[in-house]
This record gives sequence, C-alpha cells and structure tokens, in this order.
Amino acid sequence: MQNKPHIAVVFSAFMSGGAETVCLWILEALKKDYNLSLVTFTPVNWNKINALYGTNLGEDSVKTVSPVPKWLSSGVVYFFKNISQPHPWLQHLLMRYYKKHSKKFDLGISAYNEMDLQKPGIQYVHAPKYVLGRRRHERVSGYSIERMKQNLTLTCSDFVAKKYERFHGEPATVVFPPVDKEYPKVEWETKEFSFISCGRLAPEKEPHKAIELLKRVRSRGHPVKLHIVGTEVNKAYLSHLRALQKENKEWVSLHVSRPRKEFIQLLSNSRFAIHFRIEGFGITIAELMKAGCIPFVYGVGGQLEVVGKNEALIFNTEEEAFEKIISVLEDRQKQESLREYLMQQATAFETESFMNRIREHVLTFFNEPTQKVPGISKTA
Repeated sequence: MQNKPHIAVVFSAFMSGGAETVCLWILEALKKDYNLSLVTFTPVNWNKINALYGTNLGEDSVKTVSPVPKWLSSGVVYFFKNISQPHPWLQHLLMRYYKKHSKKFDLGISAYNEMDLQKPGIQYVHAPKYVLGRRRHERVSGYSIERMKQNLTLTCSDFVAKKYERFHGEPATVVFPPVDKEYPKVEWETKEFSFISCGRLAPEKEPHKAIELLKRVRSRGHPVKLHIVGTEVNKAYLSHLRALQKENKEWVSLHVSRPRKEFIQLLSNSRFAIHFRIEGFGITIAELMKAGCIPFVYGVGGQLEVVGKNEALIFNTEEEAFEKIISVLEDRQKQESLREYLMQQATAFETESFMNRIREHVLTFFNEPTQKVPGISKTA
C-alpha cells in the first residue's frame, strides 16, 4: 500500500442519483491499484451504500476524509440542503478544504463537476457550471477557472460535452456512466402491465406528470398501473406525491428509499417507463433498459443517447407522449422490436466498460504527464 499513488476522489455530498453512482464506481475501479481517499461532507455508511449502488467498498479500501468532524457533518449537509442554491456553497467549501491538503495526494479527481484542484487533475462533469455559483462562492475557495481548465474533463454524454465546450471553450471526453447488470430476466408476458417512474422524489424530476399522463392512457382502455420509485430529498414534494397517490391508490404505488433488491425487482417486473426530465445522461433510464423496460423519454438531453435517439420513444410534449405510448401499447410487434433494440443498446453501459475507461485515463495521467491530452497542461 505504501508504494501506491494516493488518489483523492472529491464529492461534495451524497443526495442519491447518477452522480453518486459515478463517484462510487470510480472508487471501485481504482481501489486495487491505488491508495484512495473519499473527500466529502457526507457521513458514509458503506453497508448502506453498497446495498444501494451494488459496489463493494469499505474503510479497508477507501479512507473517508471530511472537512468537518463526524458529529457535525450530518448537520452541515442538512443545513445546506434546506437553503436556496446549496450546491455551490458545498462545492466551494469542499474545494477550499481540498486545495489546502492537495499536496498530500498524487492525483485529485472531482466526481461532481468542475473543480479547481490546485494542480491538474481529473473532473467528471454531469452539469457544466451547475455548482460554480457566483463570485461570492468563488471567493470562498479561491477558485481559478484557468486552473480548472487544466484538468482532464470527462463527461457523461455528448450532450454534456457540447455544453461544457460551449461554456469553457475546452474539449471533453465522453465516458458513459456505469449501470450494474444484476437484473433478473423476466418474461414479457409475466411482467406487470405497468409503468415505472424512477429518480429522486423532487419537483425537478416531475414524477407527478406521470400520474396525469397515465390517467389519459387508462381512459383509452389500457388498465396500466404506475410505480413511482425514488429517494426522499424534498419533504414537501413527497407529501404532495403521497396525496396524489392516495387519490389514485387503485393503480398508483409510491416506493420511497427502498432497498436495492426491491428496486431491481420493481424495474424487472414493469413493462414500460416514463421520464419527463432533461438529463445529462439519465442513469435510471439505462437501468430500466437493462431490466427489460421500454422507456419513453423527453426529447432534449443526454437521455436521447441512452435510448439511441429512437423516435418511437421520444416526446417533446405531453400530447406527443400520450400518442406514442398508445401507439406502442396497441402494437405487440412494435413492442418486441423495441425490446430487442433496447437490450442491444444497453450493452454500451456496462460497469466493466466504465471502470476500464477510468483506469485508462488515470494511467495516462500518471504515465504520460507531459503528453498533450485533452484538458491536461504540459506542466501537470
């Protein structure tokens, strides 16, 4: 262990989602070959994390480092979750802490968007400029955009890569996020005639729209059910969802922060899915495809790359979503064709592929520090 390079993976706070998946599988990819530290505000419970994300991590492979004492970290995260625009504050406070300690590490990897790591590192960007905030945030961390641009930038999709280049004038490399493949094969005829809506239970994910849309589908004689699945991040919105579910309890179910095994079973047992949100990638959509679902997705964002830009699955308005869903529900041959297509498309998102790409980029960083590679300066 003493001779292995020391890598810090920097991630502001675990609130559940695709970014957390990327962070954890970066650690999984590197744990055998490097000394690893996870720098984060969030208290880490590896048993819960491994059960939720399918990883096999622990204190024996990853040292957890926090800018605040353990007894205070929960309070810090709770405070910032309940103020307006919490992410920039968390990002810049963590940046400030890491920069002071950067000499301890051979490489810093930001697993959550742009970060000034004091010296060239690697950053995985899900949403360009989302956590950069304003000048008052930058003063907290002593942020330098020029130092940030020295990083090798990886992104979750071509959609995000183009946004990053438009904002910063620098190229980025696409590395699709990992999707675990532990989904049981369930025959189509034995699956429930249902839709599933997955993601954080927050207003921006808009799972409430699925209820209204599928009400119309049911009115056309298709007795579909709906499972809304996700983690609680907004108590007020969750209360709103519970009220909607109660009004439609004969066909709508709400599953909050369920164990991963139950989550996988729900995905595997549903035939269809609906997703209204613009995503940088849309990791839950890739998971749905792995589980054998046919997902319908909104027509702007990285989720289009996940479904291979298949027009039968893409909508831009709720009316278009309704029409395309009805078209698929009433055509069994179209369902079979889409299922075969999506299973093949899903092979692009294997965990092994993601980990191999991460290892390659880290090796390049250590073995060719003076080479011209995207985002790394020759003085790295």
